[in-house]
Amino acid sequence: MTHAKRLFAVLIVLLMILLSVPAVSAAPNLQTPQITSFESTKDGIMITWSPVQNAEKYRIYYKGRNGWTRMSTTADTSYFDADVSLGTTYTYTVRCINVDESAFTSDYNTTGWKHTHYLATPEITGFEGSAQGVNIRWNAVDGAAKYRV
Repeated sequence: MTHAKRLFAVLIVLLMILLSVPAVSAAPNLQTPQITSFESTKDGIMITWSPVQNAEKYRIYYKGRNGWTRMSTTADTSYFDADVSLGTTYTYTVRCINVDESAFTSDYNTTGWKHTHYLATPEITGFEGSAQGVNIRWNAVDGAAKYRV
């Protein structure tokens, strides 16, 4: 067998091997979800993030003493954290994950977003002057036991 024929045979074998191996597609690199709002209530914190095109599910984390801890996985773009205490600051992040929860399909914000859990601020609804001073009226805040003026 001549050198050219041997080289041709080796190339054919290599081509056959390459064609027989299935192509491996990398996981899509979706946009990183961005937390857009927090809403504190007497029962917890509602966390909302922007939807990511082609995201199947989202995994939510909070940052504790030992780093990021998984909280939940959802197909929604919000999550309610009921395990919170008033006056405490929490740090959250979100990332995309595939439907069977076997592979992440996006990065996550490594710094996270911070939110301090407080009840809503009362809104002043009116003032009224009197001989004793000024009466201030405000709306009641669900969960508030007292108000400080």
